[in-house]
Amino acid sequence: MGYDMRASWWDYSQIGCYFLTVCTFDRQHYFGDVVNSSMQLSHVGVLADEAWYWIPLHQQNVTLHAHIVMPDHVHMLFSLHAPGSYGSVGPRTCLGPTEPAGRESAGREIGSHHVGAKACPWPLRAHNHRSIRYRNPGKHTVSSIVGGYKSIITTKARQQGYDFRWQPSFYDRIVRSDDEFVNIVRYIQQNPQRWKR
Repeated sequence: MGYDMRASWWDYSQIGCYFLTVCTFDRQHYFGDVVNSSMQLSHVGVLADEAWYWIPLHQQNVTLHAHIVMPDHVHMLFSLHAPGSYGSVGPRTCLGPTEPAGRESAGREIGSHHVGAKACPWPLRAHNHRSIRYRNPGKHTVSSIVGGYKSIITTKARQQGYDFRWQPSFYDRIVRSDDEFVNIVRYIQQNPQRWKR
């Protein structure tokens, strides 16, 4: 893929709060299914859930806030803080800036066919991994965190005999206000209830 829809005005290794969505290849239901508005995790789904809690063990500049594993995607909300600075980073200290004037169209709105249950109320930006790694190299970046998360799930799933694959991209939103942070947490928590498939 040759496109790159990142926010060119933002350094994704900077302190910030990020809402991300990663999807399975062809939106296959590797992670389980929603039954009676509750997510029932498969074996691979359990791996995806557990791997979320492993992130700070490998990336010490990350504070986890919320996540949900859905049948074909994972929503995650986390903050980056300065490497070596420990402790919780709340939403107020990690909020990103407002997009510069004229840049609002840089992202791409994606509806329910991309993020699952219901059209996501926030514009999410599509990322191409090859472009990200070229433009934003280094260990302490959003792309390195996502890459590490996806890699460990793929490795462990295949070790257990599953032919698991990810969609080779992810979507992001830089969180810019306390209200947006709270709404995204609520959206993540309520995702199983919104599932319509």
